[in-house]
Amino acid sequence: MKYSYLLSTLFSFCVLFLIFSLFIYALPVLIILAVIFLVIISFIWLGLYVYSRVKQQIHQNKYDENGLRKTKASIVDIKPSEEKKD
Repeated sequence: MKYSYLLSTLFSFCVLFLIFSLFIYALPVLIILAVIFLVIISFIWLGLYVYSRVKQQIHQNKYDENGLRKTKASIVDIKPSEEKKD
């Protein structure tokens, strides 16, 4: 095999060319997948941030255990006044 070195080099070049060409053709798909992945990660991060802030404010007694914001007004049980008899 006089030309085995040349053939192996040519074969290696062809394999590398095939890999790089597949990567270049797949690059738009990979970019789209990366953008989708980043959007999903950002929504998860935002949800965890909001959850941690509400949980922190529950500990500071600004929210009740149902996640509703407490106000300064309180519910007062108004009973009808009894009519005075003369």
